Amino acid sequence: LDGSCISDGLVTQLKTLATNTVHRQRSGKRTSISSVESDQTCSNKSPEGGDRVELSAPLRAIAFAALGRCCLRKETLAKKSVELFVLYLNPNESVVVRNNVLLVLGDLCVHYTSLVDRFVPSMTELFRDKNELLRKQSAMIVASLLSEDFIKIRGSILLRFLYLLSDPAASVRHFAECVFARILHQRNAAIFAQNFLDVLCALNGWSGLSGFRAVEGNEEFSLLNSPLRRSVIYRFMLSLMTSDQKFNVCAQLVTTLLAAFVDAEDAQPLPTNTAEPAGQTLSDGLKILCCKEMRICFSTNKSALEDDDVDVVPDDKNAADAARGVLSGMLKKNMVDNILPVLVQLKGVMETQHSPFLKTLRHCLREVLRDFKDDLQAMLSGDPQLASEIAYDLQQEEHSGTAAVRQSGTGSGTAVVETGSSAAASGSSFTSAGGGALASKEGGSAASTGPGAPAAGKRQNQKRGLLEVNRPLPKIGGHSRRVSLATLMKSHSTLTATPHKDVDPPDTPCSEAGSAAQLRKRRRRLADGNVEKAASDGEKAGQSGPSKPAANTTKRRAPASSVMAHLRKTASGGA
Repeated sequence: LDGSCISDGLVTQLKTLATNTVHRQRSGKRTSISSVESDQTCSNKSPEGGDRVELSAPLRAIAFAALGRCCLRKETLAKKSVELFVLYLNPNESVVVRNNVLLVLGDLCVHYTSLVDRFVPSMTELFRDKNELLRKQSAMIVASLLSEDFIKIRGSILLRFLYLLSDPAASVRHFAECVFARILHQRNAAIFAQNFLDVLCALNGWSGLSGFRAVEGNEEFSLLNSPLRRSVIYRFMLSLMTSDQKFNVCAQLVTTLLAAFVDAEDAQPLPTNTAEPAGQTLSDGLKILCCKEMRICFSTNKSALEDDDVDVVPDDKNAADAARGVLSGMLKKNMVDNILPVLVQLKGVMETQHSPFLKTLRHCLREVLRDFKDDLQAMLSGDPQLASEIAYDLQQEEHSGTAAVRQSGTGSGTAVVETGSSAAASGSSFTSAGGGALASKEGGSAASTGPGAPAAGKRQNQKRGLLEVNRPLPKIGGHSRRVSLATLMKSHSTLTATPHKDVDPPDTPCSEAGSAAQLRKRRRRLADGNVEKAASDGEKAGQSGPSKPAANTTKRRAPASSVMAHLRKTASGGA
């Protein structure tokens, strides 16, 4: 777009559409649309007899974008319009309008940095907007300006960008972490260590510490009622610090923050509850001292763990042990000279005022002195009772930890035994269904669980009619009288297929039909007087019918013998 084509009339029309100040004038029967300048719009004055026309948000957003393009071509127009753009960043405007205004301000900051630099805090106000898209968009625009050095990361901009590290939306939070880790921290590795106390006081909304007034003007970005979000920011800052920077932060917390409550000349009043900003700041300072990220300031275990992964020769190992001993001595001296005096004095003040923070302080002392438990009496020579109390607390923690480990081990063993029993029970059911190989491996301890489980498995199989194919058939005449119906049916079919000499063969329909026919034939021949042939037919009928073994003749007469005796008696009577 050529700058010469941008007329005052065009600018006026764009401003009228963007600021939603279109009015319809009535002159007789005709209607015409007139525009009002933005400065007149602010006074909410409309032409005489005019009616305001409400424009849609997308139309206004497009008008702002077009006006911003015109400002990029004419610097004088940009100087006149930059405040208009900032004015429409207020939360009462729609999201689409604020989004386009934000884009225009980002472009103007690239071309006219000094003109927009003083309005960057207004752009960062969108970091706490309710709309996630608008928060991410504003973070991306400000991050692009920071990466190209159009603006500097200092003051409220740093605090508000750190605020994004605890954003509820994961996309915004991850974007802020990447900006710090890959851009800002790479340029200035000491950015967090230099501003840690400022951030601590500002996030809690406390301005009582002299020299740390970052909270002024950033009250809306305080996380006083969100301790979890504050801890996320603290841990991220500490994770990118070196050991030296952590030592400096530790010294600042003790000699500047905690010492402010015990200073004899100008001491800060000790907070009476945990809800006020000073109480939250004091609590956060004590918790940061004893967090795991700050353990390097009071212990050499971390360096020892780092050296475990490296194969060192004996000479290097001895040198490392010697260096670790020197470091331990330095830590002990720093503890006795700088840290413990402030903590002990603060403990005395809290005990006098019955402060609710006394428990947090005792926990901090216990964690700080954990690796010096063998030297407690020497380090706390001025307060032997405190040394005895801390030693007792550490000893109780060790005993409770050992008992918990033993209890957890016993509980896990019991769980294993119970699991094995249940596996054995389930294995028995698999065996009944035909999975004996699986049960023999996984449920091999079923016999040790007691006779109840196998018996219950058998009873269950009897109800279901399942055949134990992997076990021999039970003996009918033995001690195992309770067998399943399927087992009896199979035994019966086996005995029927191969008849035993001591067992009667079963009567079949064919043999019964043959015996009936022979008897009918014999009766006809008796009626005709042929006795001899009738007797032979009776013998054939007896042979074709069921026969009994010789051992059972005393109890049950064979059918053939009874027929022959009847025939002889009949024949003798007829004669």
